[in-house]
Order: sequence, then C-alpha cells, then structure tokens
Amino acid sequence: MDDPDPAMSTPPAQPDSRPVEMLVIRVFLGPKGIRAGWRLLIFLILTVIAGFALAVLIGPLVGEFKPPGILTTDAAGFLAALLASLVMARIENRSLADYGLPARGAFGAQFWLGALSGFAALTALLAVIHLGHGFDFGSVVLSGKPLVSYAALWGVTFLVVGLAEEYVFRGYALATLSTGMGFWPSAFLLSAAFGAGHIRNPGEDWTGALATALIGLFFCLTLRR
Repeated sequence: MDDPDPAMSTPPAQPDSRPVEMLVIRVFLGPKGIRAGWRLLIFLILTVIAGFALAVLIGPLVGEFKPPGILTTDAAGFLAALLASLVMARIENRSLADYGLPARGAFGAQFWLGALSGFAALTALLAVIHLGHGFDFGSVVLSGKPLVSYAALWGVTFLVVGLAEEYVFRGYALATLSTGMGFWPSAFLLSAAFGAGHIRNPGEDWTGALATALIGLFFCLTLRR
C-alpha cells in the first residue's frame, strides 16, 4: 500500500501574524509607551467631545462680544481642555503640573509680573496705534465703583481667555509633543497653528496671524524659562 501523500496529510501552514503585530506595536508604541502623536490625538478628541457637551449646556448663555459671553465661552474651552488633560494624566500616571499648570505658585510673584508686563505691552501697542491714527481712546464714561467693577470684570474675563488659549496650545499639547520631537520644534509647530487659528477672526489677515504666531513663540520661551 502506498504511503499517503504528505501534502494531503499536513495541514496548510498558517500565515505568521507576528510581523503585523510588530508593525502595529511600532506604529503606536515607543520607548515611553503610546507615541506622542497618538496621545495628542486622543487629547484633542477628548477636548472636542467635552467642548461639544459643554456647548450644549451653555449655548443659551453665549452672547455678543461682552464680558459675560466671552467669559462663558472661554471658561468652557478651558474646562474642556482641563478635563481632557485630567483623563490623559490618569492614563499616563502624571499630574497637571507636568502639563504646565502647577497649583504651587498660582497667583504668585511670576503671575503678577506676567500680568503687569502684559498690561504694559498692550498699553504700549494701543499708544502706538493711537499715534498712527488707527485708534482713539475716547473719553472716560465711567467713574467710581462702576469703573472699578467693569475693569475687574474684564480682567477676570481675559484671565480666563488666557487660560483657555494657553492651556490648549501650550499646556498638554506642548508637553506631550516635546517628548516626541523636542521642545522647540513642538513650540514652532504649535505657534504656527496658534497663529493660523486667528485668521478666522473678523478683520484679521496674515500679518496679524504672523504676529500671533510670534507672540506664541515668546510665550513658549517664558514657559521654557
């Protein structure tokens, strides 16, 4: 009796899945775990989801370009980024301080120095525009308690605006990208995105967007120092 054909008795060889698995691992994982680009993408998705949820809740409160409307909108943006950062901090076993927002030192000497220098810089900018006949300060229409209250309200409003913009572009995003491509390449990339995002503003053009990108780089420098 003839021996059975080996081709008929041996089961077909199964394809080796290890190369595919290794490729997937190399694409998504690096020496420090999930690669920086994927972590940033997860953060952005979480921020968008949280932002949409908050927008549904605060939609009726958002109004025109006045302190209550701006304060509500940017507080929601900051909260969305903060919630996403908290989730990522849990995943990465890190703290918010690692993303540029330490509780220690909040409203300390550096905060007030930054507030004073920012106020001086914007005042100088308005003065130069005024000298070029592009802006007029007008007359003082408030005094006493209403003046102090209105100034305080705008101060709190733009503090929240700063927190929202800075934490999205120079918080988790900058801290995470820096682990993958270095600090300054990340700073240039995010500052370019920061400037491009302002092109949508009414009356804005490429010169304004470029100026915004450059001030973004300066903010990165202050954060680095």
